[in-house]
Amino acid sequence: MIHRRKMRPKNAHHSPKGSFCTQLRTRFAETDLQGVVHHRHYLTYCEVARVEYFKALGFDFHQARQSGDFDLVVAEVRCRYLAPARFDELLAIYTWVSQVRHTSFTLDYQIYRDDDKLLLATAQTTLVAINPQTKKARALPEKMRHVLCQASGVLQRLL
Repeated sequence: MIHRRKMRPKNAHHSPKGSFCTQLRTRFAETDLQGVVHHRHYLTYCEVARVEYFKALGFDFHQARQSGDFDLVVAEVRCRYLAPARFDELLAIYTWVSQVRHTSFTLDYQIYRDDDKLLLATAQTTLVAINPQTKKARALPEKMRHVLCQASGVLQRLL
């Protein structure tokens, strides 16, 4: 089950104001024999948080993609693991827009264990808008760019 809430953890001094929190519980299938969540699942957690973040911003990926004008691809992923998550722990994933460019944008994430607010990982994804037919980069759609710029606090000079 996914829970969404706007908040900042007590020790999240680096989580920017306006970040969005998605909560999820780790599952047994995500762990190894020691009960530790395997590192590959952190990227899935970021993807879940990204979708929930855009829903909270009022942007519907599915509806936007149905227009056939654009799609998004993940061009770069970074993740730094700081402490392990374990089976059945509630995680809080904070997501925010850190950069908006002409054809791409970057989201940053902080993943905390919810009960003690321990920072488990930091991550970053860069997504690029592409033309679905040519698979080449294209400008971000205006509506999406507007939503991203508002969320990041970036002043739009080029719109």
